[in-house]
Amino acid sequence: MITTAGIAVPDDMAEALGRDAGALEAFQDLRPTDQREFVDWLARPGAEARQAKLQQLGRRVRQHRHRPAPAD
Repeated sequence: MITTAGIAVPDDMAEALGRDAGALEAFQDLRPTDQREFVDWLARPGAEARQAKLQQLGRRVRQHRHRPAPAD
């Protein structure tokens, strides 16, 4: 899946988001940098950890609060 912001989402992540319409909508509403953070978070090593992360994904996306960028 490619988000409306142009971020490539792995198939298993897209499937998990697709099972939760609210999470998918919330994910699409995130800024591209925040979407990328979730993709990178999921990609960290560990197959078992990945499955646990996929189960948490919908809740975490809906609860995500944008962090302001550090001051220049």
